[in-house]
Amino acid sequence: PPGSVFKIVTASGILEEGIAKPKDKIFDEGFIKVGESVYGNWKRDGHGIVDYTRSMKVSNDTYYYIYTGGYNIPKGLGISGIYNWGRKYKFGETHGIDLYGESQGFMPDGKYKTWYLGDTFISAIGQGDVLATTVQVSSLTSYFANNQKTFVPRVVLEADNLVKKEKILYEDLLTSEVFNVIKNSLKE
Repeated sequence: PPGSVFKIVTASGILEEGIAKPKDKIFDEGFIKVGESVYGNWKRDGHGIVDYTRSMKVSNDTYYYIYTGGYNIPKGLGISGIYNWGRKYKFGETHGIDLYGESQGFMPDGKYKTWYLGDTFISAIGQGDVLATTVQVSSLTSYFANNQKTFVPRVVLEADNLVKKEKILYEDLLTSEVFNVIKNSLKE
């Protein structure tokens, strides 16, 4: 499981699909309760008032539970949205690095087993059935370092004329507004 770095993928869907605006706030008391089930934030007493940027800065879990599960809001991103955004960032497939044995990882779609709301919550924060490789995580973060462009990863001895040979893996997945919000939140 990639862990909290996967929140970048989830946030892309939440913000790009208008599930939440960057300044929308939740109150995190350290958990949410759905029926008899309790889903805790890593910080047991919570982070208080949290908007998108703060959710990244403090790695808040509750923000992602609420906006993916549709908890006390009209509609959440859901597992299908998490899956779709994961696939846009090429999670669950190889990236074509020039090394033998690259793994695909696994991007859950919620259709291969009995799926519960709690599975969606933990998938949203990069836990549970979400499996990623270091290449996939590196590609994700390079997207923000390279201004909405990720290249097929390569192992090289020197960088002369490297740019001329590069192939784009994915680019321009986000509007410039959402891209800038996420990139600036990563600086926090």
